[in-house]
Amino acid sequence: MLLFMLSYKGILTPIVDTAFLHSYSFTFLVFLNAFTGFLFTTFPRFNQTEAIAKSYYSEVFYANLVASLLFAGGMFGTKLVLLSSMLIAFGAHVFIVYKLFTIYKSARAREKSDSFWILTGMGFGLLGHLLFFLAFAFTALFKVAVGVSVFLFLLFTAFSVAQRMIPFFSHSLVPKSKHFVLAVFSLFLLETLSFVFELIPLRVLIELSLAALLLKEFLRWELHPLQSPA
Repeated sequence: MLLFMLSYKGILTPIVDTAFLHSYSFTFLVFLNAFTGFLFTTFPRFNQTEAIAKSYYSEVFYANLVASLLFAGGMFGTKLVLLSSMLIAFGAHVFIVYKLFTIYKSARAREKSDSFWILTGMGFGLLGHLLFFLAFAFTALFKVAVGVSVFLFLLFTAFSVAQRMIPFFSHSLVPKSKHFVLAVFSLFLLETLSFVFELIPLRVLIELSLAALLLKEFLRWELHPLQSPA
């Protein structure tokens, strides 16, 4: 954040567009690590598998740490350093998704639909990460990279985790609607397309539909947060 403030003040000059630096760093150097820390702890529990080995998540952590430090230096240095940091972060991202996939495949839990949707969101994150790489050479892909990374990765992954955890902590026994998550995913997919092609009226309609769908489902769950022991 300090580096971005210095660039806005004109003290430091980034070598690429600040919108690129801002969107990439927050998505894959901040939020991805937050998701990983949570999922590496809870995903094995969701699927009733063994915990992830300390050596595995330590290597992922140090790879992301190196990537973050190189990115911070490379954004005001050379594109080679910047691309190297992104390559390391992408490699760590591959190992993150691979580990979650192996946990999903070896799950002993009978119900795996929530895990499937979480894994789907993380998979789209990997696609968004790849698109950011390509956007270095093909700037027209930048908006696609942002759309996929924000709507299908950040927001949908956060939603997939939340719709699993909120009923649990609220002690709600009401089952979720059968196609609820699929409907939300479809709306996020349409939101991504409308964002990329700048279809503003369609975006408004999609967002209102999404808000109405979420409100309807949350009310049906009978959460009563003020009465929950948690």
